[in-house]
Amino acid sequence: MIMNADKRKIRCLWWPLIVAFLFYVLSAAGSKLITTSTFSGIVYRHVENVLHRKEQYLEKWMQIILSEDITDEQRLHAETGKYLRKKLAGKEMALFIYQQDSLVFWSDNTIPLKKLIPIKSAPSIIFAGNGWFVPNIKTSQDITVIGLILVKHHYPVTNKFLKQEFFKRSWLGSYFNLFSVPGEGMHAIHDREGNYCFSLKVRNPDEQPLFWKWMAFALFCIGFLFTFFWLIRFLRQNHFLHPFVLSAFPISVVILFALIIPGRIFPHNFFTLPLFSPFYFALATWCPSIGDLF
Repeated sequence: MIMNADKRKIRCLWWPLIVAFLFYVLSAAGSKLITTSTFSGIVYRHVENVLHRKEQYLEKWMQIILSEDITDEQRLHAETGKYLRKKLAGKEMALFIYQQDSLVFWSDNTIPLKKLIPIKSAPSIIFAGNGWFVPNIKTSQDITVIGLILVKHHYPVTNKFLKQEFFKRSWLGSYFNLFSVPGEGMHAIHDREGNYCFSLKVRNPDEQPLFWKWMAFALFCIGFLFTFFWLIRFLRQNHFLHPFVLSAFPISVVILFALIIPGRIFPHNFFTLPLFSPFYFALATWCPSIGDLF
């Protein structure tokens, strides 16, 4: 009975340290193995699926505009334009209606698309205003409808409001570059009919996604909390030991875990998080850069 009690006591003492070790290993392994290129295939498929859904939604309205059941007066009526603008608001799409060669309606004032794009020589992706767009052109008699789907914003000057970002929910961050022509090492994105639209390429295949940097940092912090919890239990159950042993042993274990288990990922990968960036803290009067503390 005494032996069983001692075993239970040992298990109760060391289980937090074992759990902490597992969190340290997960943090270290993830930081070494998970990079931007790890999920690039999934991201490319997601981009195509989102693009296809946007195309389907835009084509629905284009077909309604070109329907024979709608007269020119109804098609160009102010209420019709107001309704279309409402339906396309916030969806990163735009519609332009041409009667013969004249622009008679546009749903977005920020895109200066004045000239009619030739259907036969239409490019797979165009630059208009402050962004890159995938065009979709349909015509019926003397009416031509051009639909544009935003791929990426492109501003000559950037700040915290104007950013070179891809369309929303694209999963494309600053880790990917956009190209208008196919090339080696690039992944081609196609429309619903299989036509080429644009290409994407990972900027730095060995770079870690920001999400996983935060995840690895969180796993490391959880492991540290379990280590601290074990340290408290150790001190409570071994208060009769010599003070030197009592302090040196747990501290050496913590240092060992901090140096050996994370290895080279700490502090390099963690210090690339926005938490340590001087962009957020260097000009703050109430708090200097957190990186300065390390």
